Amino acid sequence: MGKPAAAGDVRAWDEEAYRNSVLLERERRAKTVFKTAFAPSSSANPGPEVIVVASSDGSVSPYSISSCVASAASASPCILLAQPLHTNQGHIGPAYDVKFYGDGEDALLLSYNFGY
Repeated sequence: MGKPAAAGDVRAWDEEAYRNSVLLERERRAKTVFKTAFAPSSSANPGPEVIVVASSDGSVSPYSISSCVASAASASPCILLAQPLHTNQGHIGPAYDVKFYGDGEDALLLSYNFGY
C-alpha cells in the first residue's frame, strides 16, 4: 500500500468527474422555471405542502414549500437553493407546463412540452 497523495498531487486526478461536476453546476445555475403548481393537499392539512416545478432542463420536480421559504430567507430572492424532494426527467426538451388533474391522493400530475 502506498501512502496517501499529498496536496497538489495530480496523479489521482479524475478529469471526467471534475468536468461533470462543472457542467452540472453550470446547468443548475442556468435552469429556468417555466411553470409551477401546488400539489393537492391531504384532507388532514388543507394548506399546500409541496410545489411542483417544470424546468428548462426537462425535469419536473417537487419541492417542499417550507424548505423553499427557509432557503429564501438566507439567500438572494432570485436564486432557489432548496433541493427537490426528487427529480423526474420526463422530457428531452424543456418542460413548459405542469398541472394536476383531480384532487387528493388520486390526482394525476401532467407535464407538457412541444412534442419532445
